[in-house]
Amino acid sequence: MLRSRVSAAVVLVCLVIAGASRVTRTQSAVQYGLDDLGTLGEVASYADDIDWRGRVVGVTTGTRERAFLYDGEKSVHLDTIGGTLGGARSFAIGIGPTGQITGWSNPVGSTTSRAYVYDGFSTRAIGTLGGSHSIGQDINSFGSVVGSSSLPNGDEHAFIFDGATMRDLGTFGGRYSYAYALNDDGWVTGSAFTPNFTAQRAFLYNGGTLRDLGTLGGTNSIGRDINNSGWVVGGANAASGAWRAFVHDGTSMRSLGTLGGASSEAFGVNDAGDIVGEATLPSGETHAFIYAGGQMLDLNSMIDSASGWVLTAARAINDAGQVAGFGTVGGQTRAFRLTPVQDLVIYPFGVKTMQDSNRPNPVEVGRPVTFVMSVAGNGVSRPAARQTVTVTDIISGPVEVTSAGVVDGPACAVAGQTVTCSLTEIGFDEREVQIAVRPTAPGAFTHTARVSGQTPELDAANNEITEENTAVSLAGLTLTPSTIPGGKLSTVRVNLTGPAPASGAIVKLASSNPAIAPVPSSIEVLGAGITRALNIIPKVVAVPTPVVISATYGAQTRNVTLTVIPPVLGTLYLTPTTIIGGCGTSAGKVVLTGAAPAMGAVVTLSNSNTAASLPASVVVPPGGTSKSFTVTTQLLTALRYGTVTAQYGSVSKTLKLTVRPIGVRSLTLTPNPVVGGNGVRGTVILECGAAPGSALVTFSSSNTAIAAPTASTITIPAGSTTGSFSVRTTHSPVAAAATIYATVHQARKGAILSVNP
Repeated sequence: MLRSRVSAAVVLVCLVIAGASRVTRTQSAVQYGLDDLGTLGEVASYADDIDWRGRVVGVTTGTRERAFLYDGEKSVHLDTIGGTLGGARSFAIGIGPTGQITGWSNPVGSTTSRAYVYDGFSTRAIGTLGGSHSIGQDINSFGSVVGSSSLPNGDEHAFIFDGATMRDLGTFGGRYSYAYALNDDGWVTGSAFTPNFTAQRAFLYNGGTLRDLGTLGGTNSIGRDINNSGWVVGGANAASGAWRAFVHDGTSMRSLGTLGGASSEAFGVNDAGDIVGEATLPSGETHAFIYAGGQMLDLNSMIDSASGWVLTAARAINDAGQVAGFGTVGGQTRAFRLTPVQDLVIYPFGVKTMQDSNRPNPVEVGRPVTFVMSVAGNGVSRPAARQTVTVTDIISGPVEVTSAGVVDGPACAVAGQTVTCSLTEIGFDEREVQIAVRPTAPGAFTHTARVSGQTPELDAANNEITEENTAVSLAGLTLTPSTIPGGKLSTVRVNLTGPAPASGAIVKLASSNPAIAPVPSSIEVLGAGITRALNIIPKVVAVPTPVVISATYGAQTRNVTLTVIPPVLGTLYLTPTTIIGGCGTSAGKVVLTGAAPAMGAVVTLSNSNTAASLPASVVVPPGGTSKSFTVTTQLLTALRYGTVTAQYGSVSKTLKLTVRPIGVRSLTLTPNPVVGGNGVRGTVILECGAAPGSALVTFSSSNTAIAAPTASTITIPAGSTTGSFSVRTTHSPVAAAATIYATVHQARKGAILSVNP
């Protein structure tokens, strides 16, 4: 019978959920897990009521009758915890949502029965209607108790006790009545006799008088339980006399049928309208049943057939769908609790905190990551109250667990990388588990969580989740180049072990000598990136200076050394490297490898060509990288060879330098062509003015028979560049040609003269 009542708010929630979770049960699938409540060392045990948390009360029998309580994990005799009146015999018949228990017990030293209430701390007798004994049958959310008590004349009447006063509910004119159940509105059901024991009728009491609920066409009926909607269940005679389970919805009584046998009786109903009781089979054997969805089903067909149990009676059902009753196993009668099969679901999100799981992903080594999971009941069945649900988490990879617990609940057990969380009161609420880990090294790590309960699962596929993450740290640091003069550029590059988190990776940077080689305090590798570079331009130094550049990320630090050196001579330029003596010059230039120091850079110059002159040194100005100079020459009559050398910072550069004599720049003949026999005027122009003492020009012809200079030489005076000469020609019957040559200092230049007939 349902003696578990809850507050109005909870009732509404329970009704909604229970209504949504009702299913059309089949005869084939396992739909309940079974808890054996034991006998506590006695011969047998019987369960009589269950509350909304799944706590069960009943009695063990053997040496004597003793009330017991099953708290969801273990059974205990109530007399061992002060839960009876202290006498030899006790019965626990009803349990309320607050844990209050009622039944009857012998007071110490007495053999009479007295109804009592046990609130978890103390036990008190609630008296009688003037007679010698009383029995408590049910208790509601407000602590009101119903049962029966003897009168002074020995009659037995139903009563309701409101915590202070016991009220006689009367009869239908007979001597006896019994109250078996009440709801939170104070409505009571039971049975009462008519005069002379002619009939026993189920009644409904709602604060006034007893209302006869009738029968199924026969004579007798008994009301066993009532829910908060006022539905009454019990047993009644049909017209044939057969005893049938019934439900009365406040208007009419309806038979629930049987399991194929002769009789049935209902003992419990919950607020969803699910009804439990017992019924006979065609064989005459009695089995526990549940009536839901318009059909009566044998509860034995809904448990594991290999359990060895035969469920003979179901006495109560709560709003979570849990059933209490008794049956036989191994030839012994034992109390049981059935819990509906569940569909536990675990998913990666915080139902309490609204927090995402496994963020950030990837994650920096050393930064915490929290795996957030919610556990709920899904589909046809919520996890039953007081059921132990276990979440087992296996962490693999380079991480350590730093904390684990249930939000608004206890801490979880941590053993290395295995975490176990026990959720003992899920009820209708989803629960949230959080496990914080800290990556200790780079690499992939995995979190696998599995939820399991005490009852069979409808869908094991949603009992497990796996989340993957990658811990990222600094893999390397490079400098290119690692040795440079001050003022030049070097590229520093950081490399991660894997892609950066979506928010980016902030790599800390440091320089051992920021006055020489400054770096920013950090550099960001953008989300999903692996590498990032920046440029360093160190200051100019006078002596080689090593600077250590450090990068730190993900608990890893990498160092590289940048050697900043003073500038040295990089290049020597001469343009051109062959010069005309006396009038030609060459543009020289020295280039350093870096910026010149604060005092400038003195580059020394030397020259081995005696026909050329250049400064002994040049100064590259502070911060500059180059300096130009000029090479001058003197007149000479023969080629002169030598080298020019520049030196700075232990580095020297050398180029060849040639000085040559003056040569003929141009040679012209006028007219050209010419008719044979006529004279031709020639003009020769030197590259520079003739040297002191004049310049001797020598002439020749390639074909003297056609044309030839009239004189073999001429002298061009000092300082002059131009000289003239004559060429004679001869008649020719055909066109002909001759090359006229002018030679100065062994440098020859020619011009072709065309002679026509």
